[in-house]
Amino acid sequence: DYNRAKNNEQPMFCVQIDNDEIKKYNEEFEKKQYLEEKNISSIEIKETGLSSEKPAKSYTLNQDEMYELAKLIDSLTFSEETCDGMSDYFIVCTDEQELKSYGIELYSDTTHITSAGAGEAVLNDEQREQVNELLKNLEA
Repeated sequence: DYNRAKNNEQPMFCVQIDNDEIKKYNEEFEKKQYLEEKNISSIEIKETGLSSEKPAKSYTLNQDEMYELAKLIDSLTFSEETCDGMSDYFIVCTDEQELKSYGIELYSDTTHITSAGAGEAVLNDEQREQVNELLKNLEA
């Protein structure tokens, strides 16, 4: 803008930004902020490794997956009453100061997430599907 520059003012630029780009940026910012507020720097899903026939597999989640799983765990209602099953997988959430661990128990008709401090939560069908999608990454 010539007149603004002539008067020693900052020129103004018009940048056209797609609403989808703004929405995507806001979603990414929200995910990052949520994980920072929860002090989560990484989440890894690991097989329990109870079998010595093959090494236990593990998968480190990306930011989208971490956000999805952290929100899922936060939405669960844990009960002190547990079925005392064995965890098939572990969820390990880490930050600079502490480590939080959860177990995943898989059954033919249900899935449970366990926490040493909170007990056990039974997943609904939608939550179970979310966890199953993450577990598929161990096979990739």
